[in-house]
Amino acid sequence: MDKLKRTFLSIDFFPEITEIISSYCKKIKVLKGIKIVPPEQIHITVKFYGDIRINIIDNLILYFEKQLIINSFPIFLKGIGAFPHQKNPKVIWIGIHDEKGEIKRIFLECEKFHEELKIPLDTRPFSPHLTIARVKPYFYDYSILNDFFSQPFPALETKPKSIILYESELRKDGPVYTPLWEKKLADISR
Repeated sequence: MDKLKRTFLSIDFFPEITEIISSYCKKIKVLKGIKIVPPEQIHITVKFYGDIRINIIDNLILYFEKQLIINSFPIFLKGIGAFPHQKNPKVIWIGIHDEKGEIKRIFLECEKFHEELKIPLDTRPFSPHLTIARVKPYFYDYSILNDFFSQPFPALETKPKSIILYESELRKDGPVYTPLWEKKLADISR
């Protein structure tokens, strides 16, 4: 039987940007039942593949190397929200404004190739965002979260550092991300 790896394609940021985001999250970090995403794991998920065979991963990397054309592009991080909604959040996120539509273009280009590899296409609309925290089912102090949501993340213009295909190994103390492929997009964040 082929070995499987849990993988996803992401857009990553420079440490100075993830530190700004992490500092913003300090307001809710102390709350029991809120798990803040560590700065080194903050990213935009372009495509979550789940468990896929190694030969499929090899084909994805070949495609990324030869076909996926990506250059540096500006994006704005702004606003804050939650899935499914702010009154009963499971995921807290910072919004992404990609004026040129580069992130969606990358997603759509990958989806075309995914059909050839028989990788299931996403059924939900593509909605780029930065997950900054996850809310545990036993969390109950929503009044503090309401205060947090009322002070949205200030607009911040930046450029992504790179696009990375990660293996994600789930562990008891949180996921561990191992890069399988990376393309640098910019040398500086601004």
